Amino acid sequence: APKGFTPNQWRRIQDMCVIGFFFMLRPGEYASTTTKEPQTVPFRLEHAYFLREHELHIVNPTIASCNDSTIHFCGLRLDDQKNRSKGESITHEATNKPICPVRSLKRIAHEIITNNGTSKTPLYQYYETAGPGAGTFCTLTSKHLTAALRLAAAKCQHITGIPPDKITARSLRAGGAT
Repeated sequence: APKGFTPNQWRRIQDMCVIGFFFMLRPGEYASTTTKEPQTVPFRLEHAYFLREHELHIVNPTIASCNDSTIHFCGLRLDDQKNRSKGESITHEATNKPICPVRSLKRIAHEIITNNGTSKTPLYQYYETAGPGAGTFCTLTSKHLTAALRLAAAKCQHITGIPPDKITARSLRAGGAT
């Protein structure tokens, strides 16, 4: 993990960036923010689900489903996020590439479940095993995500030409739409 981040925090930042990008989420849906937009509700474990290839039966996150290699799709149920249409969902297929929304959501769910999180645990909470927060769930904020994205942007600025200070946690939503 880069300086200033714990290994568990860095791992969750990576997974939440993947989820934020693929699902085109607002920062308040995948990180704790100070902004209080009424339609921005954080996704929790209860919103996540999995599907097997060629099956329509929804598989809820469990230790077994997080380790199930036959899971080919993941999704998030929308309570009141995005388009204000309650009960809709967004589903993504596994990419079989290093960046995969299915693997990211499985890792997030597995960590929450194995550390006694509940269905109400926000996906942006990670279980810390080191430092001052050891043994507890800690909160990932949009500031953490922005700092991580700017570190990544600085590493590839010579290729993209995008100044790191122009990148924020909100950039993932726009990036996922292109």
